[in-house]
Amino acid sequence: MTDNVVPLFKDPTTGTYTMPGDTPDTPAAATPNPVRPERRWKHTARGLHAAVTHERSRTAARLVARHGLYVLGGTRITAKRAWDGRTGSRYERMIRAAEAAGNFEEAKEWEDRLTRFRAARHHRRMDLLDDSGAPITPSIVVTALRDLGIAKLAENLGRHEHEVFITLPTAARTVRLWIADSGALDEPIGPSPLVTDPKAAANYKSGKAPWGQDLRGDAAALSLYQRHVLATGLSNQGKTAALRALALWLALDRTVEFRIADLKGVGDWDMFDGLATTLIQGPTDEHVIQATVMAEGLVAEMERRIQMPPGTVFTPLIGIVDEAQVAFMCPAIDDEKKPYGGSKATSRYFMAVRKIHNQGRAVDVLLWEGTQDPTDQNLPKLVREGAHTRVSLVLGTESQSRMALGDKAVDGGAAPHLLRQDLDKGTVVVSSGGITIPAGQTSITVRTHFIDDEQAAEVADRAKALREGITTAHTVDDGPAHDPLADILTVLGTETRVLTQDVLKRLATLNGKAYGRWSFIDLKRVLDGTGAEPYKSEGRMV
Repeated sequence: MTDNVVPLFKDPTTGTYTMPGDTPDTPAAATPNPVRPERRWKHTARGLHAAVTHERSRTAARLVARHGLYVLGGTRITAKRAWDGRTGSRYERMIRAAEAAGNFEEAKEWEDRLTRFRAARHHRRMDLLDDSGAPITPSIVVTALRDLGIAKLAENLGRHEHEVFITLPTAARTVRLWIADSGALDEPIGPSPLVTDPKAAANYKSGKAPWGQDLRGDAAALSLYQRHVLATGLSNQGKTAALRALALWLALDRTVEFRIADLKGVGDWDMFDGLATTLIQGPTDEHVIQATVMAEGLVAEMERRIQMPPGTVFTPLIGIVDEAQVAFMCPAIDDEKKPYGGSKATSRYFMAVRKIHNQGRAVDVLLWEGTQDPTDQNLPKLVREGAHTRVSLVLGTESQSRMALGDKAVDGGAAPHLLRQDLDKGTVVVSSGGITIPAGQTSITVRTHFIDDEQAAEVADRAKALREGITTAHTVDDGPAHDPLADILTVLGTETRVLTQDVLKRLATLNGKAYGRWSFIDLKRVLDGTGAEPYKSEGRMV
């Protein structure tokens, strides 16, 4: 087999190799014609112009511009929302808009919201400080667990929220976790000591009402000394029973006087007939009118006491209005066109409550109110914030919890809206200086002892036995016409000798508008020449 060899020829001019039969490149073909730079630039410009003006290029440019504007607009909106979220600018805009529209009530509400927002923001900022000496609190533990991805500790432990508690032991920077057996806290807690102990006694100033148990099973007792009380919750969850239990304990102190208006009127307070000096029961506008006059009588007695010489000791006077939302919502007006109900300064009931809250505590004239399903209309802000002891049963929303207990308590963990309707009847969340609250907490949950009507009547009978006979007034007149001598005879009843101070109190109860401001001088003036003038007996005016 022979290899085929193809000879190559070298061109001495160009130094290139060619094969036989190939035609060598001519110098003209080997060297391209030069192109002038300006012609190349024009060619490039024409190509660029064609590319730019092409329909596809124009469509793409429009898409890029449009989406760029979307991004720019979205960035602006996001930045504005972030600014609104971190500052009070949104609230300030709403305040200006409300003022411009002449809606000053709405402007005041937005001002309140702005104040709460700033307070909460300040609280968050303070929480962010890296203070190594700060005490460990339950809220700090909850925050730490949340940051670790554990949103609800109770669920991870297989418990309901009301079955897990974080408390502070004495050791520094430690917490104690208390976990109940599942379902153990749903069992009854047993009868009240008021029922089981026939010798149970009360002391308004130094004692505490045996109200129930906390969720760990420890006894929970409440001081009522110089404290206005507000109890609220959804309907039929045990509010009246919880409030009544406190009154039954305090009734065992014979120095305490009760004036009660039950605006439900189904007999829940019947056992106080013969124990309270006033007992109004019923849901109508007429009953609200009488409850309002009763409250104004409390104001009159308060003002009389305030004008007494310094150092005067007063007996406790407790006014109770159950279902107070009925009073606030009442549309009735008096002869002077003043409304009995409502949440404004023109409302007679509202103003009476505010006056008692402002000054009553100093002279032991106190007001307890029970109300259900709170709103700004049936439980005005100034009224609910005037109570020293705030109690809530189960509620529907967090906003209602804030109305019932206040922002501080809810921000600190109080959550009556997390209680279970019907299952947690009688369970209350309490914010008060009158009850022992674990360190680091702003409230405590109490399962109250239930005292039924029959048991309540037995306790009330023991309280009546501590007193001389009391004639309970079931109506309170609001009319201007009155006969002082006839009214004095009415309040004296069949008693041959009554303390002058008691006569004044009874007259104020009978007609607060007419006699609420009466003093000893007024009584003496009316009785002069009748043969029944005040005189001293055993050192006291009778």
